[in-house]
Amino acid sequence: ASPSAAPASPANGIGTAEARSQDGAALGSDVPEAGVCHPGFVFTAQLGRLGLQQDFGLELFSDGETLEINALRSGDTSASRYNDSVEPQFKLQPGHLILSVNGEAGDARRMWAEWQRAPSVKCKICQPMCFYIRFRRQGPLGIDVIHPQNGSGASLALTDILDGPIALWNAVRPEWALRRLDRIIAVNGKDGSSTELKTMLRCASGTVTLLLARRA
Repeated sequence: ASPSAAPASPANGIGTAEARSQDGAALGSDVPEAGVCHPGFVFTAQLGRLGLQQDFGLELFSDGETLEINALRSGDTSASRYNDSVEPQFKLQPGHLILSVNGEAGDARRMWAEWQRAPSVKCKICQPMCFYIRFRRQGPLGIDVIHPQNGSGASLALTDILDGPIALWNAVRPEWALRRLDRIIAVNGKDGSSTELKTMLRCASGTVTLLLARRA
């Protein structure tokens, strides 16, 4: 007798396909979309203090693993002098991520301590990959985010993904799944401060397009 066919289950891929089809229907009849806007890259920058009591001219935000550049201070600073000396693609900008400071990496507290202590810093800087996803929203997004307490900055960093449209998106489009510390930088084509982005997220309905940045 010939062997009987195995029942459909996620283990052999059939159940998984059915689950994705059901999840896709939950996201909406229109096909979810995604794409890369900018591939991202990493470069090195070196800054030296202009005086013992002066900082480097950058406002930073910690996500626990990296330091994000929120803003460049005005006036003559270490950062402004560095930017004047390099090609446009290597200029420091808000949204760049500092991956290491004088060899300290992976722990933002140690990186920040070195940033505050050292008279000069050699940093690995990440221009994040930029991509978008488009889906139909039904109910709360089901995400937790962090941002600077004063509402400055121009992104929302994902810290957790719960039940909701984003979790469904991750199930349907695993190749474009959102990850912890991905940053939302625009909602339906509009950017703004972290406070404004949170408001836009709460109000967005129907078909929603998120522009995101990810460590390259």
